[in-house]
Amino acid sequence: MTHFNRKKKKPLSFFAKICYYSVTELWTAYNQRLSVNTNIS
Repeated sequence: MTHFNRKKKKPLSFFAKICYYSVTELWTAYNQRLSVNTNIS
């Protein structure tokens, strides 16, 4: 059981990395959009 848990951890961290990357990308895009909106108005 412990061996299975250890094996399961690797793809989970990989998925977390992808999630973190996409979230940061969305956050930067959202911030850029906000700054553009404030500059226009």
